[in-house]
Amino acid sequence: MSRGAGGPSNLRATCRGAVAAEMALGALKSGSANLAVANTGVTDSVDPDIAPGTQCYAWAFASLDGAPVVHSETKRFGGSRNRIRHESAHYALCRIPVLWQQVAGESR
Repeated sequence: MSRGAGGPSNLRATCRGAVAAEMALGALKSGSANLAVANTGVTDSVDPDIAPGTQCYAWAFASLDGAPVVHSETKRFGGSRNRIRHESAHYALCRIPVLWQQVAGESR
């Protein structure tokens, strides 16, 4: 996980899901939520450089010291377009408690 003190441009160099990370940070900063989840990717072969089913995620958590904590991942799913979308959403939601435990542990 990285602290957001360096801003999105700092994340670009270190995260595979840089676009998702910037999306999550933007959502977190624009509202009053403590968590923002972002997902971007492809479900079919629209880009020769990206395998079908590739999904990039970012979870941005508000921390007690004010600097957002961002975690990003890239994962690949198989199946139909709708199956990929369903599995992708499920994965993003299931990771929240796991990542929150890591964030809470770092804050102690």
